[in-house]
Amino acid sequence: MLHKTGGIVIHSFRYGESGLISRIYTEEFGLLSFIVHGAGKNRSSRKHNIFQPLNIIEVVFNYKNTGNLQNLREIRLVNQHSGIPFNIIKSSIALFIAEVLKGCLKEQEKNPELFKFLIKSIKQLDNAIETPSGFHLVFMMELSAYLGFYPRDNYDENHNRFDLKEGVYQHNSYVGAYCLIPEESNSFNLLQNTKLDDAALLKHPSAQRKMLLNKLIEFYRLHVVGFKELVSPKILEEVLH
Repeated sequence: MLHKTGGIVIHSFRYGESGLISRIYTEEFGLLSFIVHGAGKNRSSRKHNIFQPLNIIEVVFNYKNTGNLQNLREIRLVNQHSGIPFNIIKSSIALFIAEVLKGCLKEQEKNPELFKFLIKSIKQLDNAIETPSGFHLVFMMELSAYLGFYPRDNYDENHNRFDLKEGVYQHNSYVGAYCLIPEESNSFNLLQNTKLDDAALLKHPSAQRKMLLNKLIEFYRLHVVGFKELVSPKILEEVLH
């Protein structure tokens, strides 16, 4: 039976001489892997370009509930990005977000609310007039809520040491292997209370932004099984520096 559903391209790679395998997060079935014939031969082709990370698409296919590759019948670009492909900061943030999602999303786990959040976030990044240098930080913080490990917001003068492993702000006398110092915890809490709509208001110095990114990545490693080392942060920080 043919199914039509919205999707977000997460990661694609060549398969054989002219094929392509693309991991797409779908609205109806969660993360699926598709085999696409003839898309990997010419990298400048329209068919190849549609599989760029974070493209918002619509796919038609025969769903196989076997964990195998899905055979794509039709694909259509739903939203033509007007900012991400032409702005190096936006495109670098997009690649980073796609790599984070690649490490977090699991096969065939449907989550409509997460899908809506991702669509909204991608459009916000694409349409932003002033590219927020802290967009990826706020995104990771908000994403953690949909993945089930959003930090408990109990920060106060007596609880000013965030514990990355426990996900809570510990008493100011607490010392632990995964505990941030008060200055780092304060920055972490400010980030926690910033929404994507207000990401442009964050004006972190380079060193502080790098610290927050490293702590967020460590936070994810502690809470997402199999979360691997990311390649894109180094490139992203060079672009944002």
